[in-house]
Amino acid sequence: MAPRSIENPTVIERFVTLIPLPYPLAALFWTIVLGTPGFSAIQYLATRSTPFSLANLPNALLNISLTFYLFLMVRYMRLRVVASEALIVSRLSGGERDYHEAFGRMTQTAPVIGLPATREHSSWRHTRIWTSWPQPPG
Repeated sequence: MAPRSIENPTVIERFVTLIPLPYPLAALFWTIVLGTPGFSAIQYLATRSTPFSLANLPNALLNISLTFYLFLMVRYMRLRVVASEALIVSRLSGGERDYHEAFGRMTQTAPVIGLPATREHSSWRHTRIWTSWPQPPG
């Protein structure tokens, strides 16, 4: 698969911009929907109880902050690489060809989809093995 141009948005950026808001607000929206608040809301609607408690507040805030930070950093890093293209190209022996070969991978979709899918499959497989493991009597 040929690398995409680094000037194109990543799959995460394309996902965030599905909401027609400025990028940071759209990232905050997805953080809330996909993060702890969204999970707690769905849990409450399904069971009329929520796993959220005051003891979980620091963990929930950290989870929200980390997810929001990751959404923002994907865009920030790609834009920094694009802005530094002239400086980077001047230091590469192959010039712009090497630049696009090295950084074009940042916008590929397959690794972003494949890595979590592989991890999820591995997690599911190990869970299935552990749940089918013979339990000691009694």
